[in-house]
Amino acid sequence: MATETSRNPDNNLNRGYRKVESDVEAVADTIIITGVPPEAVHGFVGVQFFDSAAGDTPATPGAGTVTVTVETVNSEGVFEAAPDNVIDATARHTVTYDANTLRVQLVPAGLTVATHWKAVWTGNTDR
Repeated sequence: MATETSRNPDNNLNRGYRKVESDVEAVADTIIITGVPPEAVHGFVGVQFFDSAAGDTPATPGAGTVTVTVETVNSEGVFEAAPDNVIDATARHTVTYDANTLRVQLVPAGLTVATHWKAVWTGNTDR
């Protein structure tokens, strides 16, 4: 199950952001983030890796990728590729896109060293 948090708008930028995180899962598991607020048109997706099921010991995979697809309001029921949607698990990378999103799917492949992972989605709207 995904959890959702939000922050107050930044008065200087006149923007706020929303954040949804997945639970910590085994590295072989696909993660689908639900509860994404569709009014947030700018999306950012990242991943974090761990050496424990509790998600309290960070780890850097020795190899592997994560493919990010999004279900938008326009493609309801179908996941489509976000731009630059493959994350190299050995290096920090954030997938960014502009679309009103309902869900985000992350599919791991060939992950080594880390035993668990979670996904983090953040988004904002122009106000």
